[in-house]
Amino acid sequence: MIIFGVTRIIVRIITYTSLREFDEKHPRTMPAIIAWYKIVKSKDVIWKKPQDVVFMFGVSRVDILQRDRVCINLGGNNVRIILKVEYGFGIAFVRWIGWHKDYDKLGDKINSI
Repeated sequence: MIIFGVTRIIVRIITYTSLREFDEKHPRTMPAIIAWYKIVKSKDVIWKKPQDVVFMFGVSRVDILQRDRVCINLGGNNVRIILKVEYGFGIAFVRWIGWHKDYDKLGDKINSI
């Protein structure tokens, strides 16, 4: 999409199935996941660098990880989602979604997810 001569790369979420499966197992997370998904899928979302994700969701809700990954806190910091973002193409791959307590257990595995 080009607006006023500036190329805009709209974020596409890949592996939506992961979100749906987690949501089906844990229905109470549905409002937070749907709210996050709607924000990310809005036409005004442009992520060109990790700081754009932080700007969108706030410094207290986003961790910038290695290798173009970000972790976003959802649902009052109960659920975390790790995305691998291809900033130049506007694609975000869901690499992991789970409870905060399970995220804490990942340790060094976070960088290989």
